[in-house]
Amino acid sequence: MLYVLNTGFDSLGKADHLFLSLDGSDPSKELVEELRESGVNIHPVSKSKYDDTYGTVAHISKLGSAAIIQIRGIKIISQRKVKVDWGHYKGNVNASGSTATARMKNGRWLVTKSRMKWIS
Repeated sequence: MLYVLNTGFDSLGKADHLFLSLDGSDPSKELVEELRESGVNIHPVSKSKYDDTYGTVAHISKLGSAAIIQIRGIKIISQRKVKVDWGHYKGNVNASGSTATARMKNGRWLVTKSRMKWIS
C-alpha cells in the first residue's frame, strides 16, 4: 500500500491534501493512523469534495491542492503475491488507473510489476 501511495503521491506533484479511498469508502481509522506514522499525510476520502467550478478535488474545509488515491481492489494470488488495482483522481483531466503486482520477500512487500491501464 505504501508503494501505491508514494507512487501516486509522486505522480500528483505533491498535492497539499491526499485522500484515500478503499473500494469507494473511507479506510479504517487504524490504517490512517498507521500510514501517518509511516510518514504519509493521508485523509479519509470523506474529507474531500468535488469543486464544480474548477472540476477538481478539494479538501472540505482547507485550501490547497488535493488528490484522491483510489484502491479499487486487492486480489490475493498467493500468501506471498498480491495484485492491486488502483488509481488517482485530481481532476476531470488529471486521473489514471493502474495495476501493481507485489511479492513478499524478506518480510517486506516489493512491487515486481506496475502497469498504467488508462489516463485522462
